[in-house]
Order: sequence, then structure tokens, then C-alpha cells
Amino acid sequence: MKIFISYKQSGLSDRELQSDLSIFKEILESKWHEAFVYYFDADYINRTPKDIIYTARDQINKSDIVVWFVNHSWKSEWMMEELGIAFWLEKDIKLIVNTEFEDEYFLSYWISSETFLFSNNEELKNIISNQLIHD
Repeated sequence: MKIFISYKQSGLSDRELQSDLSIFKEILESKWHEAFVYYFDADYINRTPKDIIYTARDQINKSDIVVWFVNHSWKSEWMMEELGIAFWLEKDIKLIVNTEFEDEYFLSYWISSETFLFSNNEELKNIISNQLIHD
């Protein structure tokens, strides 16, 4: 199964991104799924915004599931665009939201097939390992 991970990137350090996003890559790929995480899988530094969103659109189109990962309070325009693309393409959208920010994203819950809340990395790992994919 191919999974596209949408996440907030701007304003975060490489260390934060590595820590948050490597959890998805490691767990999903250990279970023989393909996880597309822009941070690891595509050159976003040397691309125009138009190229970035077109690449995201193409990867979302190829994906079975789109995971909208919210671990920070700042809203992301890119995430909203990716969510809109996934909705328009009728993809299975799943939200994974840190409980610290769950009230800020309540309007997005209706668009997802499932919403998971976590408060620490162990809960996040459990969601990804045992609840995200229904084989």
C-alpha cells in the first residue's frame, strides 16, 4: 500500500522533522508499505512552489491513503492544498493529531475516514503500527 504523509514543515528545524517523520518511514516500510514523505523523498529546496504542489498532487494520486499529520499548532497552506487535492481525488484521508492541538483542527475531522489522537511518541508509534492500516 502507498501512503502519502502530509505535514507541517515551515518553521521547524531539521531535527524536529527528522524525529517526527522518520517514525512514519521506519514503521510503514518495515510493514512493506511505501510511505512518501516529501522531506525524505523529493527535492523541495531547489523547486518552485508550483513544482512542489504538482509533485505532491502526482504522489497523492498514486497513493492509497493520505495521512494528514498534525504535530504543531501553526496552520500550513501546503497541508491545506494537499488535503484539498486528496479530497478532490477521493482518497482515503486519515488524520493523526497531537491532542495538544485537537481543537484547532476540528473542522478538518469531517473530511477524514478516521481521526487518531496522540499525546506522545509511543502513542504515535502505536497508531502507525497497529491502527492506521487495515490489511
